[in-house]
Amino acid sequence: MFQKHYQRLSLWKIDSFFIFIHQTISMLYMIIEKFHAGKVKMIYERVEEKGRLMPEDVRYVNSWITTDMKVCYQVMESSSENKIHDWISNWNDLSDFEIIPVISSDEAKGITLSGN
Repeated sequence: MFQKHYQRLSLWKIDSFFIFIHQTISMLYMIIEKFHAGKVKMIYERVEEKGRLMPEDVRYVNSWITTDMKVCYQVMESSSENKIHDWISNWNDLSDFEIIPVISSDEAKGITLSGN
């Protein structure tokens, strides 16, 4: 199973000084958002008025909406699935959500061919 949150600690030596760099590596999430009946206009009005209402550490990557305007597939990035849930709490009065952690095809190929 893939971890949802990765951390890396790097140590750099520059002119006899040691610098520790703590880096959090984000995970991608496919969000399937099913709009409540008759709420699409309200969703777009809220976006226009308040923006995407994303907490810090959540980044919108891209989205696609079905032609019948009932479902949105979007990719979000965050170091914590809890932050994705925080974002959803701003929208769950207008939509139902499914969260799926995903990796890129290149990452899947690398994992598969390395035997991990």
